[in-house]
Amino acid sequence: MKSKDVRLGGHGSKHTNMKPERVQWLLTETGWVLVADGRDLSEESQSILREYTCKNGGAAMKLTATLCNIAERHAHYPEIHVEGNVVHVQLTTPNEGLTEMDFDMALLFNNAYDAS
Repeated sequence: MKSKDVRLGGHGSKHTNMKPERVQWLLTETGWVLVADGRDLSEESQSILREYTCKNGGAAMKLTATLCNIAERHAHYPEIHVEGNVVHVQLTTPNEGLTEMDFDMALLFNNAYDAS
């Protein structure tokens, strides 16, 4: 899907288009990928996904706890799965699809991973 096709919303507001340049940067420079949930390609089914590889399972669990704390502080909850030393994170906004908050959270999560 091209970045110009990504339509984003705000925190509980109507969808607004995010600048394609920012979407492109976020999806190419930060390690996140755009996905649809497989049911359809509607805006509400879009999300971003990233896998963080840690040095071992303990580090993966510690990172998961850190990401959960960030999510709680911002009241924006991702889907997180731990598989060995890999943490899988998927972000979307329920009933809205992707919003700027999802991308903001992605950057916060990347910072947490870089600091771990």
